Amino acid sequence: MNARTPLGLILLVFGCTACPKGYWFEIEGTPPVVDAGLADHITELSREAQLEWKDELYPLVHAETEPERARADLLTGQPVAADVCQSLQPFLSFVHISDSQLKEHSISLYRETKFDENIYDWFVSGAKRNSELERYDYAALLATVMGVNELVATDVDAADNPYSPCASPLAPQFMIHTGDAVDAGMFSELYEFLAIMRQLDVPFYNVIGNHDVLFFGTFPADAMNGHNVVAPFIPIHNSERFMLGHSFEAHEQDISIPFIFGDVHVPTIEGTQGETLNLPNNVHYHGFDLSCPNPTGLLCPEADGYYVVEIDAKARGDLESGSIHVRLIVLETPEILPADRGEALEIRSRGYMSEDQFEWLAQQLQRPGSDPTIVLVAGHHPMGSFVDDQGERLEELLLGEPRVAAYLAGHTHVNEVRQHSRGPGVPPLWEIIAGSTLGYPQFGLLVELLRNPGDPGRSYLRVRTFRQDLGDSVCPDGLANEALPCLAQRGRLGAEVDTADGAWRSDAEAIEAANGMLRFVLGQN
Repeated sequence: MNARTPLGLILLVFGCTACPKGYWFEIEGTPPVVDAGLADHITELSREAQLEWKDELYPLVHAETEPERARADLLTGQPVAADVCQSLQPFLSFVHISDSQLKEHSISLYRETKFDENIYDWFVSGAKRNSELERYDYAALLATVMGVNELVATDVDAADNPYSPCASPLAPQFMIHTGDAVDAGMFSELYEFLAIMRQLDVPFYNVIGNHDVLFFGTFPADAMNGHNVVAPFIPIHNSERFMLGHSFEAHEQDISIPFIFGDVHVPTIEGTQGETLNLPNNVHYHGFDLSCPNPTGLLCPEADGYYVVEIDAKARGDLESGSIHVRLIVLETPEILPADRGEALEIRSRGYMSEDQFEWLAQQLQRPGSDPTIVLVAGHHPMGSFVDDQGERLEELLLGEPRVAAYLAGHTHVNEVRQHSRGPGVPPLWEIIAGSTLGYPQFGLLVELLRNPGDPGRSYLRVRTFRQDLGDSVCPDGLANEALPCLAQRGRLGAEVDTADGAWRSDAEAIEAANGMLRFVLGQN
């Protein structure tokens, strides 16, 4: 992991009057602050909300008011039978969110010369968003995180279980964000994202998306020109720098990366070692250092953007039975980046993995685990959003391993559950796509694994949509107030009128698309 500062990076940060023509951007308004004040502001908003609006932090979980949605078997279209539902035992629960895409609202994108007007319009439509949404996107995400904390802290009383005869839900035990933490691709955006995510009370694992390593998710940073640009508008540039930026040691390993401020995320570092759950500890880079052979607290030179989280869990209420092993395989789907603007316009933000990563994935899928084992795979791009035939190759690999229950993805900003057939009479491979916490309706997903001890072939994933409700519940003294409820509401109202990327869905459409029971086989090795 050698420190290096690419020439293109220097030009991008400080501007260049003789640079090649093409896309460029300018800074309008006040530059961002990348110092202790950024993390302090997030922490203060969080603390104030806890003190003043504790009762309003609990999120809107749609299936709690429409529990029949959480019981619907998405394979048959019918409710899971009562006797089957009663036998199911939850053993793992996590939050799946995606595409937060926090953006520096001071950045404006322009074009200097005649290029390709149609492609330019396609590109800019995803780069320009409602001004209220851009300014308060962070508040909507912070309110979502604080809502998750309330779910973590709240036990659903079995006597008041809205999902009966199915089991009441387990509290979330970790969160995974399936890519695109940032929008324009700047470290100031990443640091704001991490300051928010580090308010979580559970471990958090991150996934690399195209916006995390490319300028506005499409172009290599060193192919862009900066005008009127000064630090701290420092581009992330590639996956190596993105991974490094997840630790407070980043500047020591690459002097061109700005200092990060705030507190380390203790839940991720310590993991979970308990009677019912074991998550790895000594994780300092929100998962990326798990690809290191001997984690030391620093990112090793051979670290990749893909890694494995090994989890052992026990079913609630059945501690006498052995643990169920869950292997969470995280992919780096935007691994191969375009070399120039022309190649970027051909790839158009699609996933592009190397042969090495495909071989690594095949090896991880074939590795034995303790009995029984279930495999989950996560990546930013859905299987239909890769270059050439790579999506088909990925599908074939996952279908070929019967222990793989689901593929978790993002990218499209649309909540969706897809089925990939394994043949008649066999549960499909499920593809669970989380929408965006940026774009309307700003939903996240609650995902649980439930085993059927009498019939492992009728085990289930339970998927439920949720969103932050703080902005809807309270906003003291009108929207001009700088308290978190008002800021989150402004971000949500901005999202409601923003249709820039064509992914806008009504609440009803998104709820219909991603709630229900997904059958899988909890098999043996």
